Amino acid sequence: MFNWRFRFLDKVADDEALPRKIRQIYLDGFGKQDGWSLGSIERTLNRCDALGVLVDPSDELYGYAFYSCPRKQVGGEWLLWEEAVCLKKSVQGHGLSIAALAQVRALYSERTFGWIGGRTQNPLVMKRYARFGPVFPFDSLYSEGEGPVLMRFLQENIAEARDVPQLDTKTGVCAGVYKSGRLGDYAVGIAGSDKFEKQLREWGFRRLNGDAVLVVAQIPEEV
Repeated sequence: MFNWRFRFLDKVADDEALPRKIRQIYLDGFGKQDGWSLGSIERTLNRCDALGVLVDPSDELYGYAFYSCPRKQVGGEWLLWEEAVCLKKSVQGHGLSIAALAQVRALYSERTFGWIGGRTQNPLVMKRYARFGPVFPFDSLYSEGEGPVLMRFLQENIAEARDVPQLDTKTGVCAGVYKSGRLGDYAVGIAGSDKFEKQLREWGFRRLNGDAVLVVAQIPEEV
């Protein structure tokens, strides 16, 4: 019934109504009355590499997914960065965000991704990354193993890591990056999130103050 349509983004969006449509999905999906201005959406469109929209048979939009893919590798592997993913409330919980990931990887058919990540405060998103295997910073800090190289790469190539006034390069915690504080009405205390929540508390993480964390998982070759 629903299908993702992905395309590479040009410098200027060719659909003048697209920012407004995306904002409507954002407000519905996050349960908010305000936030994410049209200007900010346009800037995201301009900096990202690929956009997917979830549509029904009548072409009504029910979701969006922004991705960035730096044009250089980290540790000899490509990284896929989820800039923003949101579905309307009525279609959440049906695995459609996982379907989006499969579609964007197909868009980059010439690349095999070794890393996937995003900036988030949502424990459900943290769990989704953990499905791939060990994740930074929860299984290893960014000061350990491949962490320092990965963190430096993020700061140099990913806007959500580069444009952070207060970034803890060891834990990946970005203090106060969301002006609205907690970004949406997502659930906390969900099954399987205890590990993340315990570590975040130890690091002084404060959702209500707009904190988020950079989470990166290594994608196994067989996925």
